[in-house]
Amino acid sequence: GKEDDNYTQQEISASATALYKPSSLLRFSLAEDLVYSTLASNIPECPFPRRYSSVTALAAQYSGRRLKATASLTGTLITETVRTGEAAPDRHHLSPAASISYKFAGSANLRIRASYKNSFRVPTFNDLYYMRTGNRNLKPEKAEQVNLGLTWSGAPENGVVNYARATIDCYYNYVKNKIVARPTLFIWKMMNLGKVRMAGVDVSAEARITAGARQSLVASGTYSYQYAVDVTDPT
Repeated sequence: GKEDDNYTQQEISASATALYKPSSLLRFSLAEDLVYSTLASNIPECPFPRRYSSVTALAAQYSGRRLKATASLTGTLITETVRTGEAAPDRHHLSPAASISYKFAGSANLRIRASYKNSFRVPTFNDLYYMRTGNRNLKPEKAEQVNLGLTWSGAPENGVVNYARATIDCYYNYVKNKIVARPTLFIWKMMNLGKVRMAGVDVSAEARITAGARQSLVASGTYSYQYAVDVTDPT
């Protein structure tokens, strides 16, 4: 027979930010986001969840002529209620992050950068409550991310190419309870993968060539390689 499932999600959000600059090189910021979310459906089995989210971020940045450094700490607090059944448990997490960038001396714009981030992703209403595919037992996804990159940009001396830019980034991610959709006998089902490791390289290049008094040609290319594997079971 015919099946017609309709879902309606609504969100109300409010944000506030504050910035303090004690000097031209140093600045601090504080941000607060409050979100209220609801999910409704024409399906009688829908639990009609309501989610209250609070995200607070405190950040500091030093920006010098060659060195730029940023550090932040983000606190997440989420609670849910449902009309029927059992709601997902409350979630709370502190996520630190830091990045640094240094520009080498000389005429060439050569910059090296490194970053670390601890991220936290809560399952969406789709992941938790959609009929047949949803899974109320999903755990939040947590990740440790490390990145090292190099950027060069400038204008070669031959005069034909008036701008060029190249970047390379190497990264490594370690994810716990990665949220994925996996096929079961008849349908896809949301579930957690206990431990996942990912490593990759991104390379990009761009050049702008003067082709006339009013024309220029821009050529660019990117290459990405990523290796991801489920390492929950060592064998």
